[in-house]
Amino acid sequence: MQVCVFWSVITALDWYERRTGDKALLLLFSLAASLLYLGHYVFFCHADSMIPVTDALYSLTNLAVYPLYYLYISEVTDAVGHRFRKLLILLPAVLIGLAVGILYALMDEGQVEEFVNDYLYRSTHAPLHGLPWAQALVHNMGKVIFALQIPPILVMGLRRIKRFNSSIDAFYADTENKKMHTIRTILVLFVVISFCSFLANIIGRQYFAGSIWLLCLPSVLFSALLFALEYAGHRQKFNILDLRREQGGMLGIETAGTSGKEEETKEREEAKEKEAETEAHATDKIDVLCQNISQVMESEQMFKKPDLKLSDIAMRMNTNRDYVYQAINGRMGISFAEYINRQRIDYAARLLTQQPDMPLGDVALHAGYTSTASFYRNFRLYKNCTPADWRHQRRE
Repeated sequence: MQVCVFWSVITALDWYERRTGDKALLLLFSLAASLLYLGHYVFFCHADSMIPVTDALYSLTNLAVYPLYYLYISEVTDAVGHRFRKLLILLPAVLIGLAVGILYALMDEGQVEEFVNDYLYRSTHAPLHGLPWAQALVHNMGKVIFALQIPPILVMGLRRIKRFNSSIDAFYADTENKKMHTIRTILVLFVVISFCSFLANIIGRQYFAGSIWLLCLPSVLFSALLFALEYAGHRQKFNILDLRREQGGMLGIETAGTSGKEEETKEREEAKEKEAETEAHATDKIDVLCQNISQVMESEQMFKKPDLKLSDIAMRMNTNRDYVYQAINGRMGISFAEYINRQRIDYAARLLTQQPDMPLGDVALHAGYTSTASFYRNFRLYKNCTPADWRHQRRE
C-alpha cells in the first residue's frame, strides 16, 4: 500500500506537469492499487468494523487495476477515439463493487459478522444462507471474472505496444525515450503479477492471515513488482499524440485547426494521386527512390543528423512519407530506425579503424548519436561486439 501511495503522489505530480490522458489513467491505476492494498491492510489487521467499506472497495479495485493498466497502455499507443467504449472494460468491476457494497448495506451486524468470520477468514460456504450466501456468491463471481480478464488484457496489451513501437521505428532514427521503455520487462512483470494475483485469488487471503511469515512473501513480491511497473510508467514520456504531432496528423488536440485541415487535404490529394498511378509505374518509382536514398546517404551522410526523421528524408527526396516508407520498409525490408542505425554503425566502425585514438564518445557524436548508451547498444546489435573490442581487433 505504501508503494502504491508513493507512486500515486509521483504520478499526480507528473500529471500536473503534463496533463495527458495516459498520465491520468496511470494515476487512476496507482490510486486503485492503493485502495486495493488498503483493503488487504484492513483484512490482515482484523479491523472488522471497517471491512464492509474496504471490502466493497477491494472488490471494485481488484477487478479494476488490470483493466486500468490496459487502458493506460491503450492511451499511450492508440489515440483513436471511442474512449467511452474503452471504459466499458471497467463495467464488471463497477457492478461487482456495487453489488458487494449494497449487500453489506442490507445485512445486519450479525449477518456481516457471520460472512466475515465464515467466508472471508475461513472460506467456508455450508453455514451461509440468505444475504451472507448471496455475498459469498458475488465474491466468487469476482474471482471468476478476475481470472477471465487477465489473458485478453495481456494479449491486447502486447499487440498495442508492438504496433506503437513499430510506428516509432518507422518514423524515427533515434527511438531513445520514445518507444515504450523496457517493453519486455513491462510485459514480463505484467505476466508475473497477473499469475501471482491469480494464485492468490485461488488460495484465498485467509490462507495468509494466520502467519506473518506467509504474508511476508507475497507482500515483498508484489511491492517489488508494482514498484517496477510504476517506475516504467513514470519513465514513459512519449505517446501516440506526440508521434502524430510530429507527423502532422489530426489526432492531437494541438494539431487541430487550420494547419491540421491543410495537412488532411494534402494527404487526401496525395492519396488520389497514388490511386491514379498504375501499379507498374509505382513499382518503378519505388525502385528508383531506393537507389536515390542510398546515393544521398552515401554522398551527404544524412544519417549523421541527430533525431533524423522519415519526413526529413522525404523532404530531401522531394516526395511524401508514404513513398519513403514503402522504399525502406517495403523494398529494403527493414524499419527506418534500423536502416539509419546500420548506416551510423558502419560509419562508426570505419572511424574506429581509421582514427584509433578518437575517444568513443566523439565517435558516437560523429556518427549521429546523442546518447552513448544508444551507440553502444546498436554497435553490439549490428557488429556483435563493443566499440572497444572492434577497435582492439582491428589494431591486432
